[in-house]
Amino acid sequence: MSTSYDMALLMSEAMKNETFRKIVSTKTYTMPNTSTYTGNERKYRNTNLLLFDEAVYPNSKSYYYEYVTGIKTGYTKQAGNTLVASAKKDNMELICVLLNIETSDENSNRYLDAKKLFTYGFNNYSLLQLNVELPDVDIDNAKSNTKLQLQIENTGYVLGTS
Repeated sequence: MSTSYDMALLMSEAMKNETFRKIVSTKTYTMPNTSTYTGNERKYRNTNLLLFDEAVYPNSKSYYYEYVTGIKTGYTKQAGNTLVASAKKDNMELICVLLNIETSDENSNRYLDAKKLFTYGFNNYSLLQLNVELPDVDIDNAKSNTKLQLQIENTGYVLGTS
């Protein structure tokens, strides 16, 4: 059994793969005829309604979220309706995991809940760049008065409140 934390970790790693990112953000795909399938073209549409505006889904209650970058919807008897979504605004990307969402309650909808969570995250948090100056370090038991100059190779970021 997977937890929402498990799914967030998994999708965080998966979104580092450009091919995966492209697949989960693709809205529609038409599969052409192949040598083994000669019927009509097959058309597929992503089920993540956060990707589509009302022109595509007129009765969608405006589920579209402009910053969404993917990921997946699902349903199982055990997990209920699920949504794992990602959104990127400026340099910050957030992942939202919703499991066992009730669909009978008009006020509880996985797409609307995800939009609220993303909006809250982007409005209340930001990436803060770490600007750390490291002091020179004395080397104990050195043959001469030696100091080691430490440097940070890559700039780091932490999530902070806005």
